[in-house]
Amino acid sequence: VQQAADREYARLRQSGTPYRLFFQACAEAAVVAESKGLKLVEANPAAAALFDATPADLTRMTMADLLEGPSLSALEGLVAAVSSGARNSE
Repeated sequence: VQQAADREYARLRQSGTPYRLFFQACAEAAVVAESKGLKLVEANPAAAALFDATPADLTRMTMADLLEGPSLSALEGLVAAVSSGARNSE
């Protein structure tokens, strides 16, 4: 059973590799945030440069630390719409 679990874990890690490489190499700033609370869970080097921080620094922040006013409100509205759509389809 452990060997099967190890193989599945290795397969899943491999499947994400191209996306992770793209995310890290992308010249545009990109972050991944949780839908609840908008806490940053990952940031690429371009995002770190944009916000004059390290990727690790950014993962201790929320989108509210980076955006303000209409931009933050628009993001919150989009997240709410996507979240309610996901709940409605379950």
